[in-house]
Amino acid sequence: MTIENAKELQMNIAKEGLALLMLHPAFDVQPHRECISLIGAAWDIPVGDTQEVILLLDRELDAIHTVGEGGTVAHVLPEEELPMNATGLETLDNIWDLFETTLHTDSAYAKTKLFEMAKWLEESQNLLDWIEQAPKEKQMWMEQAN
Repeated sequence: MTIENAKELQMNIAKEGLALLMLHPAFDVQPHRECISLIGAAWDIPVGDTQEVILLLDRELDAIHTVGEGGTVAHVLPEEELPMNATGLETLDNIWDLFETTLHTDSAYAKTKLFEMAKWLEESQNLLDWIEQAPKEKQMWMEQAN
């Protein structure tokens, strides 16, 4: 995995947190913040770049707390950019990248937190349902690749 892939993983984790906040404004996204930081440390991503990604979560929380007229929230990213219904392949890619990231840290704490995020992704994106649907998704993916 390259630093660019690791930055993409950070953004994917941030988008997971943003999606949760959009659906459940009181959700605690501290594990997402921490995971993003751990990914940055493991892959030597500049702290400023990591902070920019974490700032998306903070900005979303600010937007939620300053609800506009009519109860509308000015979300940081549009819903269509968020993984509300991530595919199994997208989920597996994120899980794989989290496990690969654990190989780049010596900290048992970091390894545990990265594993917890991988486990949470597996559960929240309902990976077991996807396994049953995998043949359909594979066919769609192959059609898109051609």
